[in-house]
Amino acid sequence: MASPISAVSSLRFGWKTFRSRPWLFVGSIIVYATVQFVLLGIKKFLGSSGEILMVFINLGVGTVLVVGLMTLYLKAHDDLKSASFKDMWNLAPFWQYLVTSVVIAIIVILGIFALIVPGIIFALAFSMAPYIIIEKRVWTMEALKKSWRMTKGHLLQLFVLGASVAVINFIGAFFLLVGLLVTAPVSMLAMTHAYRTLSHHHAGHSAHAS
Repeated sequence: MASPISAVSSLRFGWKTFRSRPWLFVGSIIVYATVQFVLLGIKKFLGSSGEILMVFINLGVGTVLVVGLMTLYLKAHDDLKSASFKDMWNLAPFWQYLVTSVVIAIIVILGIFALIVPGIIFALAFSMAPYIIIEKRVWTMEALKKSWRMTKGHLLQLFVLGASVAVINFIGAFFLLVGLLVTAPVSMLAMTHAYRTLSHHHAGHSAHAS
């Protein structure tokens, strides 16, 4: 059975959606970049004495930013007209997302140390877990199990999509980083579309099996 996702269709959706409300998506990336710039300034101000403190600050603020971006892009995917910057303020799944991100990072790193390929497989198999947490508000093990089941049989397509996203963002960074204001949101929209497509596909199969 053919996979319901493809790099071409996901990126096409990302570009089409971006063009519909470009300033919403460009603005979201500017917000993210501005906060990161402020954090960099704080780090320089504190110097080496504040390195440990900055690790926790970056982890906490980074989690809030990423959860906010993913929440906004999920909203934009499903209801573009009503999506707004206020959707970026979503603290509800903070701890679930943070814990799960750490767990996934450990698993992927161990897989890479093993034979590299297992690390890539784990990264792809658990790639939907962050979306599941934001949307379903579940904890780590449930999110990982759901992502594993959801991505089963679609890892190659997800790998191609991930590689395509990496390439277009490299090109965006090449153009004095300004290109990332376009390629970053298009990439996030493409990944969000892949998640939504797989979630619908998995739900349909589960309903049919029952």
